[in-house]
Amino acid sequence: MYIFLILLFIWNVAKADECQWQELDDKCLKYCWITFKPALFNLISTEKQLEEFKTLQLNTNNLLTTNLALTKSLENQLGLKETQVKQVEQNVEACASRVRTTEESLQEQRNMTEKCQNEKIQLSEELASTKSLQNQLVARSSLENVESKLQNMENQLRQVEGTVETCRASIKSTEETLMKQRTLKEECQNERRKFKKIGQKYYHIENNEKLSWFSALQRCAEWGGHLVHLKSDEEWNLVKEKLEMGYRYWVDLNDLQTDNTFMSATTGEEAKFVKWHSGEPGPDNNEHCVELGRFDGFDMNDFYCFEKKNFICESSNERVFNYN
Repeated sequence: MYIFLILLFIWNVAKADECQWQELDDKCLKYCWITFKPALFNLISTEKQLEEFKTLQLNTNNLLTTNLALTKSLENQLGLKETQVKQVEQNVEACASRVRTTEESLQEQRNMTEKCQNEKIQLSEELASTKSLQNQLVARSSLENVESKLQNMENQLRQVEGTVETCRASIKSTEETLMKQRTLKEECQNERRKFKKIGQKYYHIENNEKLSWFSALQRCAEWGGHLVHLKSDEEWNLVKEKLEMGYRYWVDLNDLQTDNTFMSATTGEEAKFVKWHSGEPGPDNNEHCVELGRFDGFDMNDFYCFEKKNFICESSNERVFNYN
């Protein structure tokens, strides 16, 4: 570029017949300035645009790197939660398999009991027939032989009765085992039924387990709900009375897309109801997820999304409710 400008300058000097070397301080310099002024200003403008483009490219690359790291983290957490869900499903299936096995065993015991009862009836009929035969044989044979046979029949009958009692005891034991299996199955199925009615909605306030904002979002989904989305002062006042002093709970608000524009993960829309603590949201650009806490007051604060905290789930599906 600079070589081109120098050549252009020499060419213009050669073309200017009226310019003499002794007059360079006057006509030639003025002529050259007029000739090169547009090119010089155009070069300066081009260099500025090039610098601005490089700055924009660097910012774009940094933003892309951050988004890729966040995406990879979310994919890892999603894989972990899918593994946990599969484990829970396997446990439930194992419970169901044990219940089916117990039910089959109980059916076998019932069939055995029915068989024993039929044999008892048959022996009772044979005993009655034998007694009738005894009356007929009194005149023909010794009463002692008839009584001996009758005693044998009675012994057989007592053995059958003992077998029936054993079957009944076995059935009772099997029914108790089946009841325990059914209770275990209900416990497995009720693992997700943690919600209680507060006002007109249903919530689960988790005071024991602490998770990151992303993990809490996934956990509420596993239980059939979502992170709490408060819409009014009425809901705010009802829920805050149930919270433990000094605890911090994740809600569904975040500004992961645009700083200081807080969106609801439940509705996908900008939050219309917030209760910020004084001075919040803070200036830290890395605090993107919203927590609420009850200290000297009760308010919201933006914080680091990967920090582990308690959380509140909300659901409108009555099938997951537990009124205990």
